[in-house]
Amino acid sequence: MPADGPGRLQSGEPSATAMGVAMRRAAHQLFDDPKVFDDPLATRIIGGAALERLKGELDGISTRSTAPSGPTSSPAAAMPRTG
Repeated sequence: MPADGPGRLQSGEPSATAMGVAMRRAAHQLFDDPKVFDDPLATRIIGGAALERLKGELDGISTRSTAPSGPTSSPAAAMPRTG
């Protein structure tokens, strides 16, 4: 089996699952109010380029809504799934 096929981990690179979780953590810190908890590392983990991409993807999603709050009403929940 080739070590570099689809879905394989690359040495020194985060997995798609790890990056997806990190993106959701960062989105929660940037866009959700109230926060479940403060996570000062969330935006640092994903790095500058991914942070800018995240801000662009979620641009225009309001953190204030008249809809009831819940697990699917937050901007972080509206993020596209990775992997």
